[in-house]
Amino acid sequence: MSSEHTFLQLNVKLDPLTGKLSVTGNIDFHVNCDASTLEFWLHRDLKITELCGANIDSYVCENGEVTMPWMTEAVALKIKLKHPVSQDDQVSFSINYSGCLGIITEWETNRLTPEWVELGLYAPWFPLPTGNALFTYELVISVSPASYDLVSSGTVTKGTADGRACWFVRSVQPVSDIVLLAAPQIFSSSAGSAGRTEVFYTDRNHEPVAGIIRDTADKLADYFIGQYQCQESEMDSGLRIMLAPRSEGGGYVRPGMMVLSEISEADYCQKEQYYFHWFAHEIAHLWWYRAPTDCWEDWLNESFAEYAALMAMRDFYGADVFESILAQKRGKAANTPGILGLDRNNEAAYQVLYHKGPLVLYELETRMEHHREGSFASFLQAALKDQIVSTAQLLDLLTDMAGREDAQWLESKLGAKTLGDEF
Repeated sequence: MSSEHTFLQLNVKLDPLTGKLSVTGNIDFHVNCDASTLEFWLHRDLKITELCGANIDSYVCENGEVTMPWMTEAVALKIKLKHPVSQDDQVSFSINYSGCLGIITEWETNRLTPEWVELGLYAPWFPLPTGNALFTYELVISVSPASYDLVSSGTVTKGTADGRACWFVRSVQPVSDIVLLAAPQIFSSSAGSAGRTEVFYTDRNHEPVAGIIRDTADKLADYFIGQYQCQESEMDSGLRIMLAPRSEGGGYVRPGMMVLSEISEADYCQKEQYYFHWFAHEIAHLWWYRAPTDCWEDWLNESFAEYAALMAMRDFYGADVFESILAQKRGKAANTPGILGLDRNNEAAYQVLYHKGPLVLYELETRMEHHREGSFASFLQAALKDQIVSTAQLLDLLTDMAGREDAQWLESKLGAKTLGDEF
């Protein structure tokens, strides 16, 4: 357990046939600021039967405004403390809860059904600390029936506990999510990738497309490692890719794992550039993920990952394809709010983060490269090395590397409510 991060130790029982989830465990909460109340997100259908600790006074689950638009079914778990705590203190408590989830969220990205189990923060099945606080965890998971296969964003080993077959899942790396994926049968494809990338799927008919996706992911991982001057040790745990048996919900990435909606071989071959672009964006998130996701600073994750994907498209498919994508983004970004101070729940947030933000970065690249070739690539490498998590830090870095004039230019672009002719 890391003393600098919250630690979750949970015993998890999954019953896909009934859709029931039961959890008992202990949480050592790392306090980030002076507080008299601790706050977590938890799915609204999960009912707490016990929550106690030496400094726990009471708790309540409240409906309230969720700052992340993809987590609409969460409630706020507020734990009142007997005595206030200070920054870097630790509060320990035990918790028991359970509930039936079924298919949840309108995008169907999280569910607990007989055919497919996909659990994560989109419908928080575990007490998720608010404020983008990272945590480590150790889980003991039992699935009924025990014949189900399981894949996770954490490190997985199979064993026994109390005489029952179970899965041990853990992460010593601080993370923001725990993804659990299970099905009656899960197959895998890792041949030819030196064991670094493994693609999982639930339908044997997907074996050919799994191989194509594996090879594409390897190609992109090599590309980004080269672009960012990161050694392969940055991906020591490898990359696991799951083809989820659902048509809705798209994809997402967590450290070491990418989850994709179902793709057929025929569809992939017909839309190769589309899928390459999509995979490039998701894999780029293995580098661009550290900034807060519940406010406008998420542009440091989404806009940077998207522009990284565009740079990959330019290098693999040529300038004409790159310019065509930029032209589409100019149309989609027109008449949208500025990035600076954007409400993450704004109906135009997607257009701003995925279209306007990358256009700003394109203009910044053009501006920097005009003065010195290679300066934009060096800027990206430095931002990753410094683990930038705020725009203020980014502007300071840009000032140091390119001068105050470029930093002021970028700041003005981030606040602009319309796109200028230069885009």
